[in-house]
Amino acid sequence: MAEPPSCWPNILSLALPLSLADMATYRVLFEVRYGAGVHESDVGDPNSVFDAQGPPAEQVVRIDTARVVHDRAKALVVTVAGEIDLLTVKRLCFAVSAGFDQLGDDEILIVDLTGVTFLGSPGLQALVDVTNAARRRREPLRIVVDQNRPVIRPIQITGLDSVLALFDTVEHAMQPTS
Repeated sequence: MAEPPSCWPNILSLALPLSLADMATYRVLFEVRYGAGVHESDVGDPNSVFDAQGPPAEQVVRIDTARVVHDRAKALVVTVAGEIDLLTVKRLCFAVSAGFDQLGDDEILIVDLTGVTFLGSPGLQALVDVTNAARRRREPLRIVVDQNRPVIRPIQITGLDSVLALFDTVEHAMQPTS
């Protein structure tokens, strides 16, 4: 069984009047699990319950990566479905970082968020961070959001629609920009 993050005893001691020894006994009550323990390749520790994936019906977030060719444009598309929050944002960041590392010549990286059902503030911060990383690397990064209200609304409210390279479809994101 994987150990919880080192900050947990301090957080839990504020909420519960337990000693550290008692917390070890009750630790199982506070663990976070995403599924049945099936490991996603190249992401995290296969023995950690915090990175477990499991069957699709049990997943909070699913992330797939595929190469796409459209009108002679080439892209690596990271497709995200589910919830992006404090507990899942690390997987998004790992997938986008791996996407940058896997880019071929003349390929662009596209993050497709059309399947996202919740985008919390950690997800918004991650989008800013990966956009800044793309600029530092001089790599194109385009984000597909369509009119999916759980995604576009937080982006608009925070003003990030003027910061992020947003597109309605993967095909539009693959078109040359001027």
